Amino acid sequence: MPAGSSSKRERQYEHIKKGAQDRGESAGRAKEIAARTVDQEAAAERPRSLTLRLMEPEVDRIARPWGDRTPYGRGGVWPVRIDSYLEPGVTADAVERWVLTASLLHSNGDAMGRGRP
Repeated sequence: MPAGSSSKRERQYEHIKKGAQDRGESAGRAKEIAARTVDQEAAAERPRSLTLRLMEPEVDRIARPWGDRTPYGRGGVWPVRIDSYLEPGVTADAVERWVLTASLLHSNGDAMGRGRP
């Protein structure tokens, strides 16, 4: 259990862990099941507004519909964009041929890749 857990959560964790071990789960898997269950139940008991505040930074979508402005102004220096990932030990000079590609991820999870040889 994480440091600072209540004695109720500690007892609940031990009870769930013992039950999982009695069902034949390994010690590591039993600990994982117990921890996840206790975390889920603790999250369910928190007020929803607190959960949302913990998860998302507050942004006034009326005043700033697109969020905060970029720190890079017009005519200023922007960071260099890195468009490639090379395995450790491989240099850009060692690449025989670069291929321009793009992918589009749909809201249903399908992806479409487009490449130009």
